[in-house]
Amino acid sequence: MLAADLWQSPGSYPVLTLCAPEHRDLADDDLIYYARLDAVDGVAPKGLIALHVPDMYEAFYLDTRTGLNEGEYPILRFDHNDGSYTHFADSFALFLETLVRRT
Repeated sequence: MLAADLWQSPGSYPVLTLCAPEHRDLADDDLIYYARLDAVDGVAPKGLIALHVPDMYEAFYLDTRTGLNEGEYPILRFDHNDGSYTHFADSFALFLETLVRRT
């Protein structure tokens, strides 16, 4: 996951990463910051970890509910318009590849 801080999505929102603990409460690109927000707001079901939140229309989550599949968690796309979660990619690498191809 540390490679996540090397990649930027199309636009200005980075793929979430882990920042230093002393900056975590103010870092809007931190995985733990988003996990805490989701827990308080009840946005994502338990077992989903925010990975990329590019805008107010969609968000992407690691799905840890079914465990690892060949060392990877699948990625789900959340559609804020209809509240649905759909499969997006089988791995983090495929997630990045798919984002790059969208542009």
